[in-house]
Amino acid sequence: MRRTITLALCAAMLAGAVGGVLGSASDPAVTKSYVDEVFVPGVRDKAGAAIDLAIEEGAGAEIDALFARIQALALPSDTDASTLAREASRQLVFRAGGFLSLTLEMGETLQGGDGTMFVVRAGNMQSGGEITDLTQGMALSAGNLVPRGAALFAADGGSLTARTRCEVLVKGYFRYILPPGNVAAERAQALQTMGLLAGTAAGMELSRPVTRAEGITVMLRLFGEGDTALAFTGTHPFADVPAGNWAYPFVAYANSKAYTAGTGPATFSPELALSGDMFITYVLVALGYSSSTDFSWDKSMEFAVSIGLITQADMAKARDLFTRDQMVYFAYSALNAKYKNTDDTLLRRLVALGIIDAAAAETAMGET
Repeated sequence: MRRTITLALCAAMLAGAVGGVLGSASDPAVTKSYVDEVFVPGVRDKAGAAIDLAIEEGAGAEIDALFARIQALALPSDTDASTLAREASRQLVFRAGGFLSLTLEMGETLQGGDGTMFVVRAGNMQSGGEITDLTQGMALSAGNLVPRGAALFAADGGSLTARTRCEVLVKGYFRYILPPGNVAAERAQALQTMGLLAGTAAGMELSRPVTRAEGITVMLRLFGEGDTALAFTGTHPFADVPAGNWAYPFVAYANSKAYTAGTGPATFSPELALSGDMFITYVLVALGYSSSTDFSWDKSMEFAVSIGLITQADMAKARDLFTRDQMVYFAYSALNAKYKNTDDTLLRRLVALGIIDAAAAETAMGET
């Protein structure tokens, strides 16, 4: 997630339950030295992973880096480091003295202090706690989607949770809270709702590694070409994907479209573990980019970060082990990616071509 934060940084208590009024004596704003000397070492010691930052009050880049580190630690939902990282995200309190524009991914929450103001600009956000819509002059029920463009005020603890990718303005004290578990399942469900993802006989199997055959198939479905590929009757030169193999038509179609050239003149290596760079290469090529002139396949994730397709945190997670949940993250993010040299996103093109229903896209993504 990218943020530009040029306002004062505050930090809350590292230990104990989250509570008190944000920015008050019971939940105080503290100094840079507290973050450097207490908060960061505490996370490092307990999680076994360094979070090395030189946070200057008012410096946005360092805050971005902190979020990326916490997100990277929080990827596995069943480890001590993940539990600590999720708790750590609750212990940082920020104060926006003027309106601050943030982009939130599905499952992420902004929790406001007393009088914090929110304006949802895009996407679907769900209210929690006490949120008042000043535009309509009414209190909002918890659990309902909030109106876009309305002036929303929070009582202390009032929150907004992203049900899709969202853009929101915030003014006042707030916490950024990671989702309580792995949000990949929700993203997988959103992709399934739009008909862009199919599981295996064993379900989604989000925790296991991905094969190259699975990766190219997921990419084709993502771009609305899965049915066309399945019906494709052409051939390919790869001896290790013989006729009769379930992946044969997908590999043949992808090869005919120059989405993949295999791992050698006569090999595709269908059971080879897929890396994040490999999958992003498939996506970038389908978006019109060239692995010869625009980027190098082994650094495709770095290029994807540079064009806003994925985040630094996404790349950090995928470097360690690229599993099916990471593939789902990347596939979901790709829906908002623009085709090369256009303002046309993959999601809008899929809707325009009638491959997915506009209402389904609105429900799943919050925009078309």
